[in-house]
Amino acid sequence: MIIMNAPRQSGKTSWAIRQAHKHNAIIVTRTNAEGYRLQEHAKLIGFPIQKPLHFERFLELLYRGEHHSAPKRRHDDAKNIYIIDELSMCLEARGVKIYAVTDTAPTTEDQRL
Repeated sequence: MIIMNAPRQSGKTSWAIRQAHKHNAIIVTRTNAEGYRLQEHAKLIGFPIQKPLHFERFLELLYRGEHHSAPKRRHDDAKNIYIIDELSMCLEARGVKIYAVTDTAPTTEDQRL
C-alpha cells in the first residue's frame, strides 16, 4: 500500500489518475460529483480511467463483500485494486475526525510524484 501525503495542489490527484490508468484501478472519491470531475480530468490529460466510486458506495461494497463477487462486475475488473483520493476528507464527511494515523504496510518506490 502506498500512502501519498503532500500539500494541496501538489499533484496527488494527478498521481492517483496516472496510477489508476497504469494499474486499471478504481479511484474512490468523496462524492459522485468529484468522481465525475476526476474522470473528465483524466480524459483531458490522456489517462482515461474507470468510472470512480464514491466513498459511500465503496463502503457498501466492502460491507457486503461484493468486491469479491461475480467477475463481470465493474468493481472486480481491477482485481480489487482501489485508490482512495483524499481519504481524510472522505472520513471527515462521515463525521470521523482523524488525529493521527499509523501504518505498517509495505510501500514501493512507485510512490514518488
